[in-house]
Amino acid sequence: MMGAGTGEDGMITITDMDTIERSNLSRQFLFRPPDIDKPKSEAAQRAMLEMNPDVKMTCFTDPVGTTTEHIFTPELWDSQTVLINALDNEEARNYVDTKAVWHNVPLLESATTGVQASCKAIIPQKTESIRDHKIMNDDNAIPMCTLKGAPYEATHCIEWAIHDETDGSLNKLFKLLPSGLKQYLEDQDKYLNSMDLEMATEYKGYKEKLDFITHALKLGDVDSSFASCVEWARHTFDKLFYHEPAAKLDLFPADYIIKTDGQPFYNGKVRTPQPQHFDPTNEWHVWFVYSAANLRATTLGVPVRRIVNESSLSEILALANEVAELPFVPGGGDKEVDETQEADEVMGETVSKQDLEALIATLRVHDPHHRLQACHVMPQKFEKDDDSNFHIDYCTATANMRAMTFSIESSERFDVKHIAGKIIPAIQTTTAMVVGYVMVELYQIIQGRRAASDFFEGVKACTQPQGGTLFEMPPTKKMEKNNEDYIEMKKMADQMDEVVLILPQKATNHTMVKIEDPTMTLEAIFEEIKKQLDPEGKYELTFNAIIGESGTQMYGSSSKFASAKEMTFANVMLEFDTSGWKGSSVEQLPEWVNPTIEIEDDDTCSDVFHAPIYIKVR
Repeated sequence: MMGAGTGEDGMITITDMDTIERSNLSRQFLFRPPDIDKPKSEAAQRAMLEMNPDVKMTCFTDPVGTTTEHIFTPELWDSQTVLINALDNEEARNYVDTKAVWHNVPLLESATTGVQASCKAIIPQKTESIRDHKIMNDDNAIPMCTLKGAPYEATHCIEWAIHDETDGSLNKLFKLLPSGLKQYLEDQDKYLNSMDLEMATEYKGYKEKLDFITHALKLGDVDSSFASCVEWARHTFDKLFYHEPAAKLDLFPADYIIKTDGQPFYNGKVRTPQPQHFDPTNEWHVWFVYSAANLRATTLGVPVRRIVNESSLSEILALANEVAELPFVPGGGDKEVDETQEADEVMGETVSKQDLEALIATLRVHDPHHRLQACHVMPQKFEKDDDSNFHIDYCTATANMRAMTFSIESSERFDVKHIAGKIIPAIQTTTAMVVGYVMVELYQIIQGRRAASDFFEGVKACTQPQGGTLFEMPPTKKMEKNNEDYIEMKKMADQMDEVVLILPQKATNHTMVKIEDPTMTLEAIFEEIKKQLDPEGKYELTFNAIIGESGTQMYGSSSKFASAKEMTFANVMLEFDTSGWKGSSVEQLPEWVNPTIEIEDDDTCSDVFHAPIYIKVR
């Protein structure tokens, strides 16, 4: 209605992977009851064309992210005049924010929570971006010690069911660990060689990955595979809801008294755990095994089995009942307990280097013709809006099992979907209000305004009788501000009475160096980097080392790198990135890389803290 996308070269590109639910009808103005179950983007396109048939539009139904960069190509991002976000999760917001800065395209960002709304304009190189200043701060982050060892609210249990770092979470069991399995099946030597057995802090994580792979390789033929998935789910139930709480009680019995202050260990918010034994008559016990087994099957390319009637339920229960309970072996009671540690750290499994070496040796002789191949493995990315994918089923069952274990009230499926999916509630009035803010800023961008002082960040509650708060958009931060790498570099320099040179001068955290010609030799790349970091040629810059994203040195003073300067960066990676890309082909390399490049100024012997360097490889 504003005329956007109606000009000779005009085009509005929209995308949304979701379909319309009945609850969406009360939160916006484009959708009607006949649109229910249809793609949001297609319904929006139809509604907008009814309002103005002259609008030119391209419509997608795909998510925007790393998995769809073949659809949303660099050329598409470059062709945009302005980006407008209407997203409900931080990951997607940050991704679009990164693309806006990379392609130097203004971004209009907004958010609503109930009756509150905020909006801001991100002008690359001129204003703060989303990653610099969150549009709505999360003041309710749950401490990890509470999440892992001492939950006392239903929200803690729901977050435990989805968080990357918790043992029973969907993200860990069905995304992160299967991703490792897929990498192993694609190139087992490359995957196993990437594990640095000198880093003792990583031993537990390594063992989890290796155990996961070992068990997955035991998957039987097609006829027996689902039974194997049920067995895995039952054993996972035992480990999470029987062994873990039992181990905690073994270390800290119900009457345990803290030696330092004489107070009961289980006091107030720290609840006494209740170990669970699988009960086929308990709804949440069964639902956990059912959803976990089917997610396991989906992840490993095994046909799922849905409960559609009493007969199918009986079949699932029969498989679950055939699995013997994993016995719990006490052992913590003999330990010297360090009460300054969190309970989950004290209970942590002791893993030795020898344990890992034995597992790795076993996996090195894996039969490459095994039934399970890399193409079968499908790591799951959490999707809240597909009721057929078992994701919300699993999160609900897992959260309620966790709640049962710690005597916390259970959660409804809707609440789990709302919290795990980080759904931001919205109402029509708030949506209309924030759209007004965004459209005012859109007019400014179309008029060519780009100064930070032209734009404002707005925060408003539609319950307020007067206008909300407007404040000038802050400029981009200096590149070094609050940067951990710079802080560490400066600390070391101060100890040696040296200085750190910051290049380019006056760089912001949007500044970056781009090497866009993949045919350039490394020597030519060095010269181009010098031009971009030091346009006036004030300094004598020397390149001391290049460290790949895998942590392998790909360039340095050693004679083995003598030939590197005459190679393209792709060939440098193939030749010297021994734990990453050595032995691969150019086609298998990523399009862009962001290596760590150590640079020094010869005149002053100062280390250089520089803008991130991105090199196009192919």
